[in-house]
Amino acid sequence: MSTSQNAIQLLKKHGLKNTLSRQRVLNTLIDFKSALTQQEIETALDNIENRVTVYRVLKDLEQNGILHRIGNPNGRVLYAVCHDNTCDLHAHQDQHLHFSCTQCQKVYCLDSVQVPDFRIPVGYALASLHMIAEGICASCNA
Repeated sequence: MSTSQNAIQLLKKHGLKNTLSRQRVLNTLIDFKSALTQQEIETALDNIENRVTVYRVLKDLEQNGILHRIGNPNGRVLYAVCHDNTCDLHAHQDQHLHFSCTQCQKVYCLDSVQVPDFRIPVGYALASLHMIAEGICASCNA
């Protein structure tokens, strides 16, 4: 299945209108194997979509459970496509580990590494959880 077909199916599955801007942003994120910042997405699109449009598309895709946001130790916000059974669509928390490569600076979703179940003490209200492992990715380590 082509990237465009994957994007169209994801938009349809999540009840979103299939627009060219949404397709472009989603195709970019599907094509890259690592998470991307908004600026990296704009650059990959050769700036054919303006910053506000990309921001709105990312927000819509995240709110509808297609993407998840990753907080990076460098303070950057990255986006990645949610894969089946790796994101909790109700609370929209990604339930897998993220790996930040110290060499190439890319961040990868490690979908096969699940976040362990734990309980927050009474009185605390969890808003988000960020689990990021750091090291050298498989590509840089080869």
